[in-house]
Amino acid sequence: MSWEAVVALAARPRLWVAALRVGLAMVPPGWWGRWPFLPLPTRSYLDFRLQTMFGPGGGTLSSQDLLGYLEWCQWVRSSTLRSSHARSYEYRQRG
Repeated sequence: MSWEAVVALAARPRLWVAALRVGLAMVPPGWWGRWPFLPLPTRSYLDFRLQTMFGPGGGTLSSQDLLGYLEWCQWVRSSTLRSSHARSYEYRQRG
């Protein structure tokens, strides 16, 4: 991630939780047993994600791309939670 993306994310505290969730989801299992002993995604995983986002040949992730993706992740999570709460409420009402 570029410093520009870090600064852009730092200026948007409402996306910090989404960024943390996305970052944790990308951490490979057993990361503590491989060099550099940091919870970083593998290069092949990042290449795969860039290829699925930009098509063959991949691309570079701009700060606006990152912020857009985090906003989308946040929206999907909130809409999924809302719909599951609504289904739960309807089920209890039928009870």
